[in-house]
Amino acid sequence: MIIRGFRARVHAGMEDEFERFFREQALPMVQQYAGLVSAHIGTPIEKRTNEFLMVTTWKDLDSLKEFTRDHWQEPSIDPAEKRLLQQTYLHHYRTDASGN
Repeated sequence: MIIRGFRARVHAGMEDEFERFFREQALPMVQQYAGLVSAHIGTPIEKRTNEFLMVTTWKDLDSLKEFTRDHWQEPSIDPAEKRLLQQTYLHHYRTDASGN
């Protein structure tokens, strides 16, 4: 399995708009892919931070590539989301099904 961690730093003042986008558009869009095992979003606990997180787990690299159209090493940024973003980070990790 593949764990994909996407962090997004949002422009100041756009946190609420980004959180709505994350919950109402990005998460449902990712959840439609058959190779997705799980998807979680993280929002700031303290309002003074402007960084958000989405962690997805994929059955395998081919499943992730189906979602990313083979651009799995790049963030998948929706055009509606792009203007909200200050900076993004993307990391991938390999794991096995038992969680070891």
